[in-house]
Amino acid sequence: MTGSSWFSHEWTSYRYYAKDEIIRLQTVQALRYMDLSLAQIQKILMLDDLDEVVEYVGIPHFRKPLELS
Repeated sequence: MTGSSWFSHEWTSYRYYAKDEIIRLQTVQALRYMDLSLAQIQKILMLDDLDEVVEYVGIPHFRKPLELS
């Protein structure tokens, strides 16, 4: 990742990541599980609004329920 804030422990070589990097990784893994291409995932990660993401991915059960009057 470009601009990653992870660092490696001197003795153990363990990598430590920031919370937002873990969330991004989990998001990519979930989208890959949905068989989306890396190009599609890149486009989704650039979206700022959850509704835009849901519309792009096309997941009907995540859409807002209709309000009944």
